[in-house]
Amino acid sequence: MLKQDSSREDAGATLKATASSPPPRQDIPQANLYATASLIAPAEPHSVGHLGDEAQIKFADRTPSDCGHFVNASHDRGAAVGSELTDQGQPCFGTPAPDSLIGEIVSIYRRYEDLRRARQRIELQAIATCRTVCGGDKTEGMKLYKAPTEQVALWLMPYGAAMAPLTVAIKEHEKLLTKLGKKLPVAAWADTVPGLSPRFLAAIVGECGTGPGEFKSVSALWKRMGMAVINGGRQRRVTGDAAIEHGYVARRRALMWNIGDQVAVRQGVRNPKDDDGKPTGANAINDWGALYLERKAYEIAREVEPGKPVTPMHAHNRAKRYVEKRLLRELWKAWRRALARPEPSGIAPAS
Repeated sequence: MLKQDSSREDAGATLKATASSPPPRQDIPQANLYATASLIAPAEPHSVGHLGDEAQIKFADRTPSDCGHFVNASHDRGAAVGSELTDQGQPCFGTPAPDSLIGEIVSIYRRYEDLRRARQRIELQAIATCRTVCGGDKTEGMKLYKAPTEQVALWLMPYGAAMAPLTVAIKEHEKLLTKLGKKLPVAAWADTVPGLSPRFLAAIVGECGTGPGEFKSVSALWKRMGMAVINGGRQRRVTGDAAIEHGYVARRRALMWNIGDQVAVRQGVRNPKDDDGKPTGANAINDWGALYLERKAYEIAREVEPGKPVTPMHAHNRAKRYVEKRLLRELWKAWRRALARPEPSGIAPAS
């Protein structure tokens, strides 16, 4: 009995000490607290986890962009952050990348993707909760998630509380990517492409892991972004030994899909309607829209198999893919021009 009372007294003392502890530093923006909360790596040799309390406070004062090289080292264990090596041939912790702007974009984009996926997992779990209430019906479950009842809203509160700081951190990282995208050597060229925002440009650099023009050829860039032609077929997710040859990453292909939707369709084509609300036919409003419509007409006219014409949706997807590959080709060329790099004599067509 005396032992239980002693435990209760210790617990009460702990609660009082916790309640009287000082609040978080007010000079650190709340968004930076969210963005840097997950930046301190686990306690390992040469990691931020081994820094003292004072050093960790100084580290927390940094903005996400300031911490880029530290996170880059802790994100990919064994990946070289810079060109300097220790005596054992291992990368020095915190060594700046040769191109600080590219290294910073890559680091921030990796954190951005981590945050985005974390929020997505939580939201999917919340949607699954609504789907369970609706007997497994996906359509009704989504409707309930968008307009929950009072009881379901109470069940969803923990998910909303978990997503709130992630949403703030995601927006902060998007602002950083937009700011850094405007500093890239091809930013002026990207401004001439409607739909290719600075954030999209930074995202391409983040997925490439280097400048797009640093690849030996535009075909290598296409393969990096999941858009190559391998053994006569499109690059895709496969199993076995073929997976190594394909090297497909769905996330990179999805990025180009979204960029192509903006460049080729939303910012490149207009579909006016008549007084009855019926479409009168798509009209291109810029060169990229014209390229999309031209390729779509070509795809509709041809037959992949005798007697089997291409469906309108297949023609749309193929035309959009063509525009996406052309966009990467022009980006590759613009990057090399901006850095005065020589261009190979033969450049693969965007097929």
